[in-house]
Amino acid sequence: SLLSLSLFIFRVAGFSILTVIMVLNAIPIMSNRFYKNFKDFRKKENLRLESTIRAYNELQREDELINDINHRLDAKLLDMIELYELTRELGSSLEFVDLCKVLNKILVKFFYAKKYKIIAIKEEKGAPSVDKIYEITCTKSNIESEPSISFLNEVQAEEIDKRLLNHIAIDPRPILISAERTDYYKDLKLPPNVSTFLAVPLLIENKPVSMLLAEDINLKDVERFNILAGQLALEFKKVRLYETVQELAITDALTGCYNRRYFLERFDLELQRSFRHHAKLAFLMLDIDYFKTYNDQYGHLVGDVILKELGEILKGNLREIDLVSRYGGEEFAIVLPETDKNGAFLVAERIRQTIVGYAIKAYDELVRVTISIGISCFPEDATVKQQIIDFADNALYRAKETGRNKVVIFRN
Repeated sequence: SLLSLSLFIFRVAGFSILTVIMVLNAIPIMSNRFYKNFKDFRKKENLRLESTIRAYNELQREDELINDINHRLDAKLLDMIELYELTRELGSSLEFVDLCKVLNKILVKFFYAKKYKIIAIKEEKGAPSVDKIYEITCTKSNIESEPSISFLNEVQAEEIDKRLLNHIAIDPRPILISAERTDYYKDLKLPPNVSTFLAVPLLIENKPVSMLLAEDINLKDVERFNILAGQLALEFKKVRLYETVQELAITDALTGCYNRRYFLERFDLELQRSFRHHAKLAFLMLDIDYFKTYNDQYGHLVGDVILKELGEILKGNLREIDLVSRYGGEEFAIVLPETDKNGAFLVAERIRQTIVGYAIKAYDELVRVTISIGISCFPEDATVKQQIIDFADNALYRAKETGRNKVVIFRN
């Protein structure tokens, strides 16, 4: 048996029976203690392992969070770089349409709104009024294309646009209207199907010259939108100055009509276009009857007022595509694209009758004047610019020779 074998081994080794019995009795005690110690050790190791796993998982989560933050920071950095580049491009725009193209890119890339408007403001009798409205509808598809710019006049402006002008005339600060904020601006109602409406005046020397509007803008973007409007105001001022310089370079300072040099350049372009499209074109030369007499009788200051008023009447009776110039002295020239002789006669006669019925107030004087007009046409009369001008001048001469205050069409 195992016991006999154990006794034999211990005897051979020289141990006494008592020693053998003591060893055999101690084995179970030592086994239990060892098992308990081992169990405690394993428990501690398991706890350490669990703690290590938790720490590892926490580090992994923190690593993922840091990576996510880094990705978002990278994206924001790229956005900032792109916004900076677009802002530089905004600063390089010298014409309003170019400014709108860059603005369109910024709005699509960095803002979320259904529709944007730029309201150009003019001053009438000391109060602001709508001049034109430029509407930009932003979609992802037109980021690289031309912005949708619609030119609207004051009649087509919405009621809210006019009310906004009244508000900024008193307090030129941004106006935010939303469904949640019904206690402010009670006279400003949200347009149909619009939940938020933001209007930011563009100020030049603390004076509103335009407004930037956004419909259904994300409220989180309001602060950035205000910052953009501030930058846009600076660029708008620069564009206005550039346009003013350009206008001064091409217009007659007294009448506001085109100067002769620019008028003849545009006349060349219109002739080329008429050639290409086989279109008709009319040329009018007009002159104030007895203008020297008015100058001698009332003085040159009154004569200047007469010229200025005549320029306004001419511009008010023509289309946007027509060209009008102070050609020299008291002579004015007009180009009517896509107009035949009959159409040109009707326009000329309307202008003549308007001037006959108009009393010009010049300082303390009330002056009435008449005009004579000569007409020639492309291509019936001539196809060369100078010949067209000469033939209209011949017709004007006949109008003066035959009584003045009349319209004469050139006849071969």
